[in-house]
Amino acid sequence: MSQKVRKLEPRVWMNVTTSANWTRPPVGIVRVEQELFKALAVKLGERLVPCVLSDGHFFEYSGSIGSKHLVETEELEDFVWPDPSYDDFPRSVSLEPRRVASIGSPFKRRPQSVVRQRRAEIGFGDFLISVGLDWDWETHRLDSLLYDLKTHRDVKVITCCYDLIPVLFPQYCVGDVAAKFREYFTNITWSSSGMLCISERSESDYRALAVQLGMPQIPTKVMRLGNKLPEPGEDVSDHVASICEQRFILFVSTIERRKNHEVLYKALHILAEQGRLSDDLKLVFVGMPGWGVADLLKDIELDPIVSRHIIQLSHVNDAELCRLYEACQFFVYPSFYEGWGLPVAEALAFGKFVIASDRGSIPEVGGDLVEYVDPWNATAWSEAIDKYSNDPDLVRSRARRIQSEYYPIHWSETADAVTDLMATLGSARMSKIEVDPGYDMVAVAGVPYGPRLIAAGQGGLLCHGLYRPLPAGRHRLDVAITKLGGEPVTLEFKFTANRGTAVIQKEKRKITRTGVLKFELDLRTAIEHFEILVECAGEPDLALEHITIHLAKGLP
Repeated sequence: MSQKVRKLEPRVWMNVTTSANWTRPPVGIVRVEQELFKALAVKLGERLVPCVLSDGHFFEYSGSIGSKHLVETEELEDFVWPDPSYDDFPRSVSLEPRRVASIGSPFKRRPQSVVRQRRAEIGFGDFLISVGLDWDWETHRLDSLLYDLKTHRDVKVITCCYDLIPVLFPQYCVGDVAAKFREYFTNITWSSSGMLCISERSESDYRALAVQLGMPQIPTKVMRLGNKLPEPGEDVSDHVASICEQRFILFVSTIERRKNHEVLYKALHILAEQGRLSDDLKLVFVGMPGWGVADLLKDIELDPIVSRHIIQLSHVNDAELCRLYEACQFFVYPSFYEGWGLPVAEALAFGKFVIASDRGSIPEVGGDLVEYVDPWNATAWSEAIDKYSNDPDLVRSRARRIQSEYYPIHWSETADAVTDLMATLGSARMSKIEVDPGYDMVAVAGVPYGPRLIAAGQGGLLCHGLYRPLPAGRHRLDVAITKLGGEPVTLEFKFTANRGTAVIQKEKRKITRTGVLKFELDLRTAIEHFEILVECAGEPDLALEHITIHLAKGLP
């Protein structure tokens, strides 16, 4: 009596290349990758395996995820991330820094002398999640690797759309980022089984782009980001502590054109000109200068009536950021467009009243708890700032409602969205592999004719090929043949593995008429480089039309 084989749950691989190569405290997407990994680890346990990309392959990663200093230079080899200057690094996603370091590359090239990690053995039917900074296709060639895993191993590849700002608003991006993003999303869609989107707005934008560019319509899932920062710590500088003792308005964002710091500067200038800007009121920008704001920052610096009211902080750790959120009078966010608007969610999580623009996904974040102002209207912003900065009772009233009604998103809920998408994708299994001999196999004594392969009237090796992995199980092969005339022909089919070094089985079939030949292929273990060799005797007059490999049901 045969013993039943226990069916194992598929493993879940998570690409943490971004975190493994990040040499600063975590910023937006890096934080998402790290926090999502930690939340998924709680849900999935040992099924979750971190991996990193190097030289066109995934390797298991044994370093820590989400530590303050994630990787020391001697721990890890160069995982082929670029080493761009800060000005060349794309600033196109809508997530904000939690701590901003000095200008320079956020990635550090690793010494090549370090021994490699073990190659990741990504199995048939496994999952692979990649939510990092994945759009550097020229360096990564991640798309071809993911596509191969998806199509050849039935791996369920899950990627993420943070926003389509470079496509929708190219004027806010540097260089040719917009064109690259169109190519990136085309490639990543063909390479993915499902797409996570961080807001309904991002999901809608992504689906519209898929229709516009003729991309496949893959399943999507909204994954709202966790917005609970760590508990306030003691690592707060004297400078930040002194700011927290003053009366100030807070804006957390990279300083770039899309974030619209300019409208706040103009609003304060209007109030100062009209004598309505209180001497003790400060506006605090937390973020590093980005692209296209040099003139604005110089204007602020030289403005005699406003400069002393604006403070820019470029090196803020988590403890300091928490302290600033807690101490601010209220929070402002005038961005022209957001894929999510995480700082708005964080401010609300701290129970702070928020004035924000109504563009992109920000209304999804704030609902009716936020006061919305047109991001183009500096006068409207000046009125809102004047109103709330001079009425602390009104601010406290709005804050009390937020504290009673706003529900912060935990990273476990973010992970729930991922596992929900996994459940949707996991129900769909690859059932068969279709092979066109004229396209997919190497002709020797045969001639490709479109998808067909026609025998050239001489004996010997007719064709060979496929060279793809197959999972364990009892599979059936259907080979459609057209007999074109002449005498019966004997064909020998040889099924091999490991580049022809291991013969799985051989069978001879006598071909007398058009029909479909059926073969049973019983694989006890998964194999790499499955190959079919077809040899013929005599002077064959036939055509190989099509080969279908029906995979065993219930593949893991």
